[in-house]
Amino acid sequence: MMTNPPDNWSVHLQPPAIITKEEYINLCTDSVPPTPCDTSRIVGRYAVNPLADNINNLADNYYTNIIPGKKEDWIDTYLRCKFSKSLEGLPVYLHSFKEEFHITKNALTPIKSELFSLIV
Repeated sequence: MMTNPPDNWSVHLQPPAIITKEEYINLCTDSVPPTPCDTSRIVGRYAVNPLADNINNLADNYYTNIIPGKKEDWIDTYLRCKFSKSLEGLPVYLHSFKEEFHITKNALTPIKSELFSLIV
């Protein structure tokens, strides 16, 4: 990530492949003349950006097939062209671990059983 580029450098940020649903609706209504929004481009909270780079050379459902199942951090990094934290080496429980659910308030006691043995 460039935090201090030299003064004589310019940076091109390509248009994101995915924009929010609200941004997409604004894009449709702000155009002259206003154009109806293509609802097949909308997937949940996101929509395929009609101004995205190389969009005319991709299958119509290319980005709409990528979005389902992806976390917001991944979408921000790879589809919305945003700087975000690296997901390399993060624990698998980062977003799913809930202390109030996964940690008991009372001490656990073993259940004695003739049928099953516990080997530690």
